[in-house]
Formats: sequence, C-alpha cells, structure tokens
Amino acid sequence: MNLSFQMILANVSDLDQSADFYSEVFDFPIISRDSQVVTLMVSRKERRQVLILRKAHGSQHPGRGIVGARLLAFEAESMDEVDLVEARLNKRTAFAGRRRTDGWEAVIGLDPDRIPVSVAANPAGGPVKEEDWSSIDAAIYVVGD
Repeated sequence: MNLSFQMILANVSDLDQSADFYSEVFDFPIISRDSQVVTLMVSRKERRQVLILRKAHGSQHPGRGIVGARLLAFEAESMDEVDLVEARLNKRTAFAGRRRTDGWEAVIGLDPDRIPVSVAANPAGGPVKEEDWSSIDAAIYVVGD
C-alpha cells in the first residue's frame, strides 16, 4: 500500500485564534470555514492533506498517558522554511526549542491550546531519509508531557 495522511482533526478551544496560528505560522491557507470548523490545506501535492480544526465544547487537556495525538509534526522542503517557522513562533512567543540530529533539524512550538507542533527538514537538502526514522529520538519521550 502507498498511504498518506489525508487529514488531521484537532479540537481547539478558540477556533479563530487557532486558525490564525496555523495559517500565519505555517502558511496553511484556509479553504473552508463555518462557525464550528475551519479547514486548512497542508499540501496540494500528489494527494491533498488537510488540517481540520473543530471548536471544542469543553476545554479539558488530557495529560500524559491519555490515548490520542500528542504532537503535530510537519516536514518542510528546506531549512529556510524551518527558520521562517521559528521566527514566526518567536514572534508569537510560542517557540519551545530546536532539535538537531545527523539527518534532520526541527523547531518545536506550542499552538494556542499548548499542543506541541513541529516542523523539520533535512539540513543536507531533500526529504528526511527513511533510515533517520529507524532510531527514535529521545525528544519523542518528553514532547507533550
């Protein structure tokens, strides 16, 4: 099979604030909007990938150990894009850190609901290589705590 993510659905406490964050920090265009849901286009390449933000009717934050997504991570085409996202996160005081391995470098920030978000790229250019996923980075054990 050759699967890819089609969409990610995330409940958010403030729909407008979250839509602005993902649109402005990551350049995801808003393609549809109503009073309860905003859809942002993540990728238009071979297959469409979207991020759907849905207004939550409660604002409980599950802690570590609760089943569910703990991080939204994206891969950029270049380190210039990673640097741009870092600058935008800093402007919003949402920057949490930077992590580098031999095969990728990432910036990590927090969205308006304090959900960790990350964007990474291969410093040598091109996509992050498959072998870079064969060893789990230690940061994965602390993100979303």
